[in-house]
Amino acid sequence: MRGGRFGWLLRALGRGPVLPLAVAAAGVIATALLTAQLQAEGAARDRERLAAEAAQAVQRLETRLAAYESVLLGGAALFGASEEVTAEEWRGFVEGMRVGQRYPGFRSVGYAAVVPESELPAFAARLGPGGTPAEVRPVPGSGPAAGPAWVVQYVEPLEENRGSLGVRFDGAPVQRAAALAAARSGSMQMTGTVPLVRDGAPGFILFVPVYGERPAPFDAEGRERATAGWVFAVFAQEEFYRAALGVMAPEVEITVFDDSAAEGPMLFATGGQAGEELAVRRAVLGGRVVRLEVRPGAAFPVSNAALADTVAAAGTLLTVLLAGTAWLLVTWRRRAEALAARRTKELGEALALQRAIVDGAGLAILATDGQGRITRANPAAEALLGMSAEELRALPSVGHLAALGTGRGLAALIAELRPGVSIQREWLYRRPGGELLTIWVTISALPGEGGAPGGFVFIGRDVTAEREAERDRDRVFAYSIDMLAIVTGRGRFKRVSPAWERTLGWKPEELIGQSLWHFVHPDDREEQIARARAVLEGRDACDLRGRFRHADGSWRWVSFNASAATDDESYVVARDITDIVRAEEEMEETMEVLRANAVALEEQAAELDRLRIEAEYLANHDALTGALNRRAWFHQAAIHSPTAIAIFDIDYFKKINDTYGHPAGDVVLREVARRLEAAAGEAGVVGRIGGEEFAVFFTVPATEAKEIALRCVGEVAREPVAIGGGLELQVTVSGGFAPWQPAPEDRPLDALSVTYEAADRALYRAKEAGRHRLAAA
Repeated sequence: MRGGRFGWLLRALGRGPVLPLAVAAAGVIATALLTAQLQAEGAARDRERLAAEAAQAVQRLETRLAAYESVLLGGAALFGASEEVTAEEWRGFVEGMRVGQRYPGFRSVGYAAVVPESELPAFAARLGPGGTPAEVRPVPGSGPAAGPAWVVQYVEPLEENRGSLGVRFDGAPVQRAAALAAARSGSMQMTGTVPLVRDGAPGFILFVPVYGERPAPFDAEGRERATAGWVFAVFAQEEFYRAALGVMAPEVEITVFDDSAAEGPMLFATGGQAGEELAVRRAVLGGRVVRLEVRPGAAFPVSNAALADTVAAAGTLLTVLLAGTAWLLVTWRRRAEALAARRTKELGEALALQRAIVDGAGLAILATDGQGRITRANPAAEALLGMSAEELRALPSVGHLAALGTGRGLAALIAELRPGVSIQREWLYRRPGGELLTIWVTISALPGEGGAPGGFVFIGRDVTAEREAERDRDRVFAYSIDMLAIVTGRGRFKRVSPAWERTLGWKPEELIGQSLWHFVHPDDREEQIARARAVLEGRDACDLRGRFRHADGSWRWVSFNASAATDDESYVVARDITDIVRAEEEMEETMEVLRANAVALEEQAAELDRLRIEAEYLANHDALTGALNRRAWFHQAAIHSPTAIAIFDIDYFKKINDTYGHPAGDVVLREVARRLEAAAGEAGVVGRIGGEEFAVFFTVPATEAKEIALRCVGEVAREPVAIGGGLELQVTVSGGFAPWQPAPEDRPLDALSVTYEAADRALYRAKEAGRHRLAAA
């Protein structure tokens, strides 16, 4: 029996892939399980990395905004330290800070004043540069609100942002909300997205209040009433976020949303949201909550990816080898059949490709028999000739197309042809609809019996637009106000337009054949020849400027634009720019004067910068002790979210002044301030609130803050204070301590004042209990 005792098994394997499929299934299952375990471990590590990237992005945004805030606080200090700040002083401050170079996204920085309606006409009369009148107008799409006007008084740089000067924004909801929040809180506030006045791009505005009272009131309503204006800065939103986040790792994509706005619109995205894994962090920027979503990008290195791919590849390879061994048992018999089928398919595909090439060609193709009857027309030929393939094949011969057109007929052309010969002609053809086309046609004869043509192939291309362009070029040459010319490789005029005679007095016959360089001033000739040679060598187009001789013998400044047309020709476009050159020379003289003035202005700016730094320090620090003064201390406490406040009062200070004199009292005040700052360290900020009273706000946990406050009491009394003349005094302080207090319902924004008052009451109890001690609220 054929095949012996195992013949039934071989026939079963030949009938179907049972064994190969079983081997492949077992290998795939084992490989998939091991690969899935590796991918799960890698995904956990990837989530941790995304969370770290999100935290870093938040830190970068907060650090960048803190830098911007320092600039605005410096401007607010300038207005707070002066009764009146002039436009020149404001410009000097802005240029000294170099905000345009240091802070990406910056568009403008300025000052907006609170102006009562009754004073608005007088304010507008001196609003413009140099005290000139200017128009006060609302933000587009808004109107004035009830109450005083909020008007932009100064803005820098002025030339680029002149349109912002005099803008009244108290009726614009987005700007008004941010400015009002800054006034009531005493801290910097950010708007939502607003269109920039300059170009309409999305941006935002930062506001820092300037108060007319010193120190500013403690309560929000009082601060709002005391607001004299705002220092503001305008930033391009895209540039700000890209500068802060665009340098993050390129393998992650970061998207920023505004959660303080309705529906949380997107503010910025570094790229597409490629990955499915997501890390979310929120940050408070200038009073607004933004949400950052960090996803893996296309270049994100997935953990365990290489190992998982290696395991998958190795498992797959092993599975394929085992399954292939089984498959060989059943495939040998099918090879001959498969090879025959493949060869048949390839032949069919070759014929289909040939038909597709003809049908898809952009050129019109016609084929005829030896008598000129059309046997085939591709779609391009149907579109060009305006007839379907059936209509073309129904024609008695291709010569019938000539009868529809104009000029020499196709029948006469093919009568001249012999096999192996091709001719090219321009053929005017009128389509059935009446449209006249210019067709560039190539006709080739195919070999037939007895040396006669066995058929013809026509390949046509519509050149109607090209011929029309050539006619347009001739019209431009004739009517252009610019001087047009075609110049040879040796610089000789080949063709010139009539504008040469109108502009420089040279008739065309006086220029054609002459060298262009013959008319160029000798001092300009060498440089222009070198640059023109680069054009002929195909490196670049060039713009030449030089003196050209007029027909009357004078010299005129002419601008030449030259570009290579062919290997030995160039197009030249020339224009008389004599008046422009003279204006540039006058402008250069003016610029020399301006540069001299700029040096003087830079010296003034340096002096203003020194005065600004000195004024900012004096505005925020007590002159005797060097500690923060009352206004600055309360401002810092309002923006740093303290955990506790302590108030210290020097015991029997009046007696020290009465006994040893005020100079001794000044020594005691300076030494007490120094010892309190040393004891508080980085955990607290010390300020002199008034007289012999000091305050400290803490940023560490309240329990730790209380221990530091006790240390302050002990540090002051640790050793006597030397007051001069060999005298020493034992000085002590009494202190009141209060952890951060919640605001009452009738004063929801005044938690700082509530906590300060609680610490003051505790100080009173410490004095009543015998002084030199700390009492807690």
